[in-house]
Amino acid sequence: MVERKYVPVRCFKGDKPSITVTLTNVMGESIELTLRVDTGFDGSVLLDKEMYRKFIVGELPESMWRRFKTLNGYLVMRTAKAVLMIEDKQLETLVLTPNDFEGKNLIGLEVLKELAIMFKEGKATCIMKAE
Repeated sequence: MVERKYVPVRCFKGDKPSITVTLTNVMGESIELTLRVDTGFDGSVLLDKEMYRKFIVGELPESMWRRFKTLNGYLVMRTAKAVLMIEDKQLETLVLTPNDFEGKNLIGLEVLKELAIMFKEGKATCIMKAE
């Protein structure tokens, strides 16, 4: 059996799991923001409407907007291209915002599955790296 040892690269303190990332739109304009970690969100990055405006230059046609099934039916999300950077990792991703209401700033499973993360209950969220 092969074992891997992981060491923390960077930890983000807080009572709720969150990480700070840099998002870049298709025009090369970057913003740094803190996103709450949401393992119940299947998408990539959810932004409130104000933050999403910075990414509207890379918005996909409405026919390609993401749709999520909820208990109340389908939720349509405006969708735009972006690049997410965290530490030495760079990922092409999609940023989303709800078409019908304000939204929140979250990072979901689509991005989280690409990262090694450790949660220290009530203290910090750490990005890990294999040693």
